[in-house]
Amino acid sequence: MMPKLVKLLTQASQQLQTQLLTSHQQLTQQQNPEALHDLRVSLRQLRSLLRPLRADLNEVKVLDGLVKKTMASTNRIRDREVLIIELKQRQMFDLAEGYQRGLQTAYLLVAQQPELEAIHQRLISLPSYWQNSISAPTAQHLEQDICQQWQQQSQKLFKLIEKKQQQKTQDKHRLRILIKQLRYNSEAYQSILPKRASAQTQHLKNLQALLGTWHDYVIFLAHAEQQTELQVLIPIWQQQLQHWEHASDQALKQLKRDKSFTRFE
Repeated sequence: MMPKLVKLLTQASQQLQTQLLTSHQQLTQQQNPEALHDLRVSLRQLRSLLRPLRADLNEVKVLDGLVKKTMASTNRIRDREVLIIELKQRQMFDLAEGYQRGLQTAYLLVAQQPELEAIHQRLISLPSYWQNSISAPTAQHLEQDICQQWQQQSQKLFKLIEKKQQQKTQDKHRLRILIKQLRYNSEAYQSILPKRASAQTQHLKNLQALLGTWHDYVIFLAHAEQQTELQVLIPIWQQQLQHWEHASDQALKQLKRDKSFTRFE
């Protein structure tokens, strides 16, 4: 009988292979304006699946490195996409068009990366790798390790909130990344994690959205420091940054009262 963890990993790998293939094709053919975003979501989900297993399985470590490199290559392009959306929402279409030039070429460069093709090839063989490499005793050990890592991440998040370090911009960035990692980890391994993991997920998703919007305005303001044509928007963006910072701080206070984050047994 296939261990529960192996079944989870096999199904998740097959689903992510399909998702990545679809978004990769759409990015290549430029059929979907959200193709890059969809690709990044699938890559992030894949990293969340791989992260707790890196120390034990060498194949996982190699694949995780490929995913990390591919994600990093898309960061600036995604920031540019979000800026274009913001400019269009503010009816600044000529300016948005200027930032849109060359975007199609950037998409093709991402789609043609050898690392992305290597990820596809490894994903094809991953289900058989799980089944051949993870015995029942190994699966039991890995499940315990996954649960322990999730609990440590939850504790780390709670302590960061408890110390009110999120008041500093640098720590808010750190908090945003930790929330994102914990959310995707909770979703990836929901069936083997404690029940309170699923109780956390919606709170984490809401916080990720708030901090994601806050981060967008941090990026917009960084662009404005370099691009004179954007400087007219600085007062508006600063006001929006403060609004979303306050909204995320209020949500963090509410999260602090959530019992699923204060119980670590």
